[in-house]
Amino acid sequence: SAMEKGLVFRYSIGEGLPAILHGDEKRIRQCIINLLNNAVKYTTKGEVVFNVGSNPVDKTHMKLHISVRDSGIGIRQEDIEKLSVPFERVDGSRNYNVEGTGLGLNIVKNLLALMGSKLVIKSDYGHGSEFAFDIVQEIPLIADGRDENRIADATVDESSESLKTQNASILVVDDTSVNLQLVKLFLTDSMIVTDTAQDGATALVMAAEKKYDIIFIDRRMPVMDGYEVFRRIKGDTAGVNADSVFILLTADEGNDIREEAIAEGFTDYLSKPFDASTLEKMVRKYLQEEKIVTHNT
Repeated sequence: SAMEKGLVFRYSIGEGLPAILHGDEKRIRQCIINLLNNAVKYTTKGEVVFNVGSNPVDKTHMKLHISVRDSGIGIRQEDIEKLSVPFERVDGSRNYNVEGTGLGLNIVKNLLALMGSKLVIKSDYGHGSEFAFDIVQEIPLIADGRDENRIADATVDESSESLKTQNASILVVDDTSVNLQLVKLFLTDSMIVTDTAQDGATALVMAAEKKYDIIFIDRRMPVMDGYEVFRRIKGDTAGVNADSVFILLTADEGNDIREEAIAEGFTDYLSKPFDASTLEKMVRKYLQEEKIVTHNT
Protein backbone atom coordinates (compact mmCIF):
# COMPACT_ATOMS: atom_id res chain seq x y z
CA SER A 1 0.00 0.00 0.00
CA ALA A 2 2.86 2.37 0.80
CA MET A 3 4.54 1.54 -2.52
CA GLU A 4 1.35 2.27 -4.42
CA LYS A 5 1.23 5.77 -2.88
CA GLY A 6 4.94 6.40 -3.47
CA LEU A 7 5.73 6.39 0.25
CA VAL A 8 8.94 5.17 1.85
CA PHE A 9 8.33 2.38 4.37
CA ARG A 10 11.08 1.81 6.92
CA TYR A 11 11.25 -0.49 9.92
CA SER A 12 13.63 -1.18 12.77
CA ILE A 13 13.62 -4.24 15.03
CA GLY A 14 15.76 -3.73 18.12
CA GLU A 15 18.51 -6.13 19.08
CA GLY A 16 17.85 -8.50 21.96
CA LEU A 17 14.26 -9.22 21.00
CA PRO A 18 13.53 -12.90 21.76
CA ALA A 19 12.50 -15.16 18.87
CA ILE A 20 9.53 -16.48 20.86
CA LEU A 21 7.25 -14.75 23.35
CA HIS A 22 4.02 -15.89 24.98
CA GLY A 23 1.10 -13.56 24.38
CA ASP A 24 -1.93 -12.86 22.22
CA GLU A 25 -0.23 -12.91 18.82
CA LYS A 26 -3.46 -12.39 16.85
CA ARG A 27 -4.56 -9.30 18.80
CA ILE A 28 -1.11 -7.71 18.87
CA ARG A 29 -0.78 -8.25 15.12
CA GLN A 30 -4.24 -6.70 14.65
CA CYS A 31 -3.16 -3.60 16.58
CA ILE A 32 0.03 -3.23 14.54
CA ILE A 33 -1.71 -3.73 11.18
CA ASN A 34 -4.41 -1.18 12.06
CA LEU A 35 -1.79 1.40 13.04
CA LEU A 36 0.22 0.79 9.85
CA ASN A 37 -2.89 0.98 7.68
CA ASN A 38 -3.91 4.20 9.40
CA ALA A 39 -0.47 5.73 8.87
CA VAL A 40 -0.40 4.90 5.16
CA LYS A 41 -3.98 6.06 4.71
CA TYR A 42 -3.33 9.56 6.09
CA THR A 43 0.11 10.10 4.56
CA THR A 44 0.25 11.51 1.04
CA LYS A 45 4.01 11.95 0.79
CA GLY A 46 7.12 11.12 2.80
CA GLU A 47 7.44 8.01 4.94
CA VAL A 48 5.95 5.56 7.41
CA VAL A 49 8.32 4.14 10.04
CA PHE A 50 7.65 1.02 12.12
CA ASN A 51 9.81 0.39 15.20
CA VAL A 52 9.91 -2.44 17.72
CA GLY A 53 12.12 -2.16 20.79
CA SER A 54 12.31 -4.21 23.97
CA ASN A 55 13.44 -4.00 27.58
CA PRO A 56 13.59 -6.89 30.07
CA VAL A 57 11.21 -6.58 33.02
CA ASP A 58 12.61 -9.62 34.82
CA LYS A 59 13.96 -13.07 33.91
CA THR A 60 10.63 -14.22 32.55
CA HIS A 61 9.07 -11.08 31.08
CA MET A 62 9.94 -8.60 28.34
CA LYS A 63 8.37 -5.23 27.64
CA LEU A 64 7.88 -4.48 23.96
CA HIS A 65 7.76 -0.88 22.73
CA ILE A 66 5.95 -0.69 19.41
CA SER A 67 5.57 2.53 17.45
CA VAL A 68 4.35 3.68 14.05
CA ARG A 69 5.44 7.13 12.88
CA ASP A 70 4.36 8.94 9.73
CA SER A 71 4.93 12.23 7.93
CA GLY A 72 1.21 12.64 7.26
CA ILE A 73 -1.29 15.42 7.88
CA GLY A 74 -1.01 15.27 11.66
CA ILE A 75 -3.71 15.86 14.25
CA ARG A 76 -4.67 18.96 16.21
CA GLN A 77 -4.23 18.50 19.96
CA GLU A 78 -7.92 19.21 20.55
CA ASP A 79 -8.84 16.42 18.10
CA ILE A 80 -6.71 13.66 19.62
CA GLU A 81 -9.41 12.68 22.13
CA LYS A 82 -11.95 12.31 19.31
CA LEU A 83 -9.92 9.42 17.91
CA SER A 84 -11.30 7.13 20.61
CA VAL A 85 -14.88 7.73 19.45
CA PRO A 86 -16.23 5.14 16.97
CA PHE A 87 -16.96 6.50 13.47
CA GLU A 88 -15.57 9.92 14.43
CA ARG A 89 -13.55 11.53 11.62
CA VAL A 90 -11.38 14.53 12.54
CA ASP A 91 -10.34 17.43 10.32
CA GLY A 92 -12.70 16.51 7.51
CA SER A 93 -11.52 19.35 5.30
CA ARG A 94 -8.09 17.71 4.95
CA ASN A 95 -9.03 14.03 4.78
CA TYR A 96 -12.36 14.09 2.96
CA ASN A 97 -10.99 11.76 0.28
CA VAL A 98 -9.77 9.10 2.73
CA GLU A 99 -11.89 5.97 2.79
CA GLY A 100 -12.73 4.08 5.97
CA THR A 101 -15.12 3.90 8.90
CA GLY A 102 -12.91 5.49 11.54
CA LEU A 103 -13.05 2.31 13.64
CA GLY A 104 -9.36 1.34 13.34
CA LEU A 105 -7.89 3.35 16.19
CA ASN A 106 -10.89 2.72 18.43
CA ILE A 107 -10.38 -1.03 17.97
CA VAL A 108 -6.68 -0.66 18.79
CA LYS A 109 -7.45 1.29 21.98
CA ASN A 110 -9.99 -1.29 23.14
CA LEU A 111 -7.73 -4.26 22.43
CA LEU A 112 -4.77 -2.65 24.19
CA ALA A 113 -6.94 -1.88 27.23
CA LEU A 114 -7.93 -5.55 27.42
CA MET A 115 -4.23 -6.49 27.33
CA GLY A 116 -3.28 -4.01 30.06
CA SER A 117 -1.77 -1.40 27.75
CA LYS A 118 -2.77 1.90 26.18
CA LEU A 119 -2.20 3.80 22.95
CA VAL A 120 -0.02 6.92 23.22
CA ILE A 121 -0.51 9.50 20.46
CA LYS A 122 1.91 12.31 19.65
CA SER A 123 1.29 14.61 16.72
CA ASP A 124 2.71 17.73 15.09
CA TYR A 125 -0.18 19.15 13.11
CA GLY A 126 0.72 19.37 9.45
CA HIS A 127 3.92 17.36 9.87
CA GLY A 128 3.02 13.90 11.08
CA SER A 129 2.07 11.66 13.99
CA GLU A 130 3.37 8.82 16.13
CA PHE A 131 1.23 6.07 17.62
CA ALA A 132 2.89 3.83 20.21
CA PHE A 133 2.20 1.32 22.94
CA ASP A 134 4.12 -0.78 25.45
CA ILE A 135 3.09 -4.33 26.23
CA VAL A 136 4.64 -6.90 28.58
CA GLN A 137 5.05 -10.44 27.24
CA GLU A 138 6.24 -13.65 28.87
CA ILE A 139 9.59 -15.18 27.87
CA PRO A 140 9.00 -18.96 27.67
CA LEU A 141 11.45 -21.38 29.30
CA ILE A 142 11.70 -25.10 28.59
CA ALA A 143 11.78 -27.73 31.33
CA ASP A 144 15.52 -27.63 32.06
CA GLY A 145 15.49 -23.85 32.38
CA ARG A 146 17.25 -23.09 29.09
CA ASP A 147 15.89 -20.24 26.97
CA GLU A 148 13.46 -21.72 24.45
CA ASN A 149 14.37 -18.95 22.04
CA ARG A 150 17.70 -20.63 21.22
CA ILE A 151 15.80 -23.65 19.93
CA ALA A 152 13.36 -21.40 18.07
CA ASP A 153 16.16 -19.74 16.11
CA ALA A 154 17.44 -23.09 14.90
CA THR A 155 13.96 -24.28 13.94
CA VAL A 156 13.13 -21.18 11.94
CA ASP A 157 16.47 -21.28 10.14
CA GLU A 158 16.07 -24.95 9.29
CA SER A 159 12.60 -24.50 7.77
CA SER A 160 13.69 -21.49 5.73
CA GLU A 161 16.83 -23.22 4.49
CA SER A 162 14.86 -26.21 3.20
CA LEU A 163 12.93 -23.97 0.81
CA LYS A 164 16.11 -22.47 -0.61
CA THR A 165 16.89 -25.80 -2.26
CA GLN A 166 13.42 -26.25 -3.77
CA ASN A 167 13.35 -25.63 -7.51
CA ALA A 168 9.64 -25.18 -8.15
CA SER A 169 6.97 -22.84 -9.48
CA ILE A 170 3.77 -21.68 -7.81
CA LEU A 171 0.87 -19.53 -8.96
CA VAL A 172 -1.08 -17.33 -6.53
CA VAL A 173 -4.49 -16.03 -7.63
CA ASP A 174 -5.97 -13.27 -5.46
CA ASP A 175 -7.81 -10.04 -6.32
CA THR A 176 -6.02 -8.17 -3.49
CA SER A 177 -2.61 -6.94 -4.61
CA VAL A 178 -1.27 -6.71 -1.04
CA ASN A 179 -1.83 -10.45 -0.55
CA LEU A 180 0.07 -11.20 -3.74
CA GLN A 181 2.95 -8.97 -2.66
CA LEU A 182 3.10 -10.67 0.75
CA VAL A 183 3.37 -14.17 -0.72
CA LYS A 184 6.20 -13.06 -3.00
CA LEU A 185 7.88 -11.36 -0.04
CA PHE A 186 7.54 -14.45 2.18
CA LEU A 187 9.17 -16.66 -0.46
CA THR A 188 11.71 -14.14 -1.75
CA ASP A 189 14.71 -16.02 -0.28
CA SER A 190 13.73 -19.37 -1.78
CA MET A 191 14.46 -20.89 -5.18
CA ILE A 192 10.72 -20.99 -5.85
CA VAL A 193 9.42 -18.98 -8.81
CA THR A 194 6.25 -17.19 -7.68
CA ASP A 195 3.83 -15.94 -10.34
CA THR A 196 0.70 -13.97 -9.47
CA ALA A 197 -2.67 -13.24 -11.05
CA GLN A 198 -5.18 -10.69 -9.77
CA ASP A 199 -8.23 -12.17 -11.50
CA GLY A 200 -9.53 -15.51 -12.72
CA ALA A 201 -9.24 -14.76 -16.45
CA THR A 202 -5.53 -13.96 -16.14
CA ALA A 203 -5.00 -17.09 -14.04
CA LEU A 204 -6.58 -19.29 -16.72
CA VAL A 205 -4.25 -17.91 -19.40
CA MET A 206 -1.18 -18.39 -17.19
CA ALA A 207 -2.19 -21.92 -16.16
CA ALA A 208 -2.68 -22.88 -19.81
CA GLU A 209 0.84 -21.78 -20.73
CA LYS A 210 2.99 -22.91 -17.78
CA LYS A 211 3.21 -25.88 -15.42
CA TYR A 212 2.93 -25.05 -11.70
CA ASP A 213 3.69 -27.35 -8.79
CA ILE A 214 1.20 -25.57 -6.49
CA ILE A 215 -1.65 -23.20 -7.35
CA PHE A 216 -3.14 -21.03 -4.58
CA ILE A 217 -6.60 -19.65 -5.42
CA ASP A 218 -8.56 -17.10 -3.40
CA ARG A 219 -12.09 -18.23 -2.63
CA ARG A 220 -13.89 -14.90 -3.10
CA MET A 221 -13.06 -12.88 -6.22
CA PRO A 222 -15.26 -10.71 -8.44
CA VAL A 223 -16.46 -11.89 -11.88
CA MET A 224 -15.03 -15.40 -11.46
CA ASP A 225 -14.72 -16.87 -7.95
CA GLY A 226 -12.01 -19.27 -6.82
CA TYR A 227 -14.10 -22.40 -7.27
CA GLU A 228 -14.84 -21.55 -10.90
CA VAL A 229 -11.16 -20.85 -11.62
CA PHE A 230 -10.27 -24.18 -10.03
CA ARG A 231 -12.92 -26.11 -12.00
CA ARG A 232 -11.71 -24.71 -15.31
CA ILE A 233 -8.02 -25.43 -14.70
CA LYS A 234 -8.64 -28.85 -13.13
CA GLY A 235 -11.27 -29.71 -15.72
CA ASP A 236 -8.84 -29.29 -18.60
CA THR A 237 -7.58 -32.86 -18.41
CA ALA A 238 -5.22 -32.26 -21.33
CA GLY A 239 -3.78 -29.17 -19.66
CA VAL A 240 -0.38 -29.01 -17.97
CA ASN A 241 -1.88 -28.27 -14.52
CA ALA A 242 -4.65 -30.85 -14.27
CA ASP A 243 -2.58 -32.79 -11.71
CA SER A 244 -1.13 -29.80 -9.82
CA VAL A 245 -1.64 -29.25 -6.09
CA PHE A 246 -4.48 -26.76 -5.53
CA ILE A 247 -4.76 -24.78 -2.26
CA LEU A 248 -7.86 -22.70 -1.47
CA LEU A 249 -7.14 -19.29 0.10
CA THR A 250 -9.94 -18.09 2.39
CA ALA A 251 -10.56 -15.68 5.24
CA ASP A 252 -12.98 -18.22 6.72
CA GLU A 253 -11.89 -20.91 9.16
CA GLY A 254 -13.19 -24.18 10.53
CA ASN A 255 -13.80 -27.80 9.61
CA ASP A 256 -16.72 -26.86 7.34
CA ILE A 257 -14.45 -24.80 5.09
CA ARG A 258 -11.85 -27.55 4.92
CA GLU A 259 -14.50 -30.17 4.11
CA GLU A 260 -16.00 -27.88 1.49
CA ALA A 261 -12.60 -27.30 -0.14
CA ILE A 262 -11.72 -31.01 -0.15
CA ALA A 263 -15.17 -31.95 -1.48
CA GLU A 264 -14.70 -29.46 -4.30
CA GLY A 265 -11.41 -31.16 -5.18
CA PHE A 266 -8.83 -28.87 -3.61
CA THR A 267 -5.82 -30.55 -2.01
CA ASP A 268 -5.97 -28.29 1.08
CA TYR A 269 -6.87 -24.80 2.24
CA LEU A 270 -4.98 -21.91 3.87
CA SER A 271 -6.68 -19.37 6.13
CA LYS A 272 -5.97 -15.67 5.71
CA PRO A 273 -4.22 -13.78 7.14
CA PHE A 274 -1.23 -16.13 7.26
CA ASP A 275 2.41 -15.56 8.17
CA ALA A 276 5.63 -16.59 6.44
CA SER A 277 6.09 -19.68 8.62
CA THR A 278 2.62 -21.07 7.89
CA LEU A 279 3.02 -20.51 4.15
CA GLU A 280 6.50 -22.07 4.10
CA LYS A 281 5.32 -25.17 5.96
CA MET A 282 2.47 -25.76 3.52
CA VAL A 283 4.62 -25.19 0.43
CA ARG A 284 7.37 -27.44 1.79
CA LYS A 285 4.86 -30.19 2.68
CA TYR A 286 3.32 -30.46 -0.77
CA LEU A 287 6.56 -30.05 -2.69
CA GLN A 288 8.00 -32.95 -0.69
CA GLU A 289 4.90 -35.09 -1.27
CA GLU A 290 5.02 -34.29 -4.98
CA LYS A 291 8.65 -35.46 -5.15
CA ILE A 292 7.76 -38.73 -3.39
CA VAL A 293 4.86 -39.40 -5.79
CA THR A 294 6.99 -38.58 -8.84
CA HIS A 295 9.81 -40.81 -7.60
CA ASN A 296 7.49 -43.73 -6.90
CA THR A 297 5.87 -43.35 -10.29
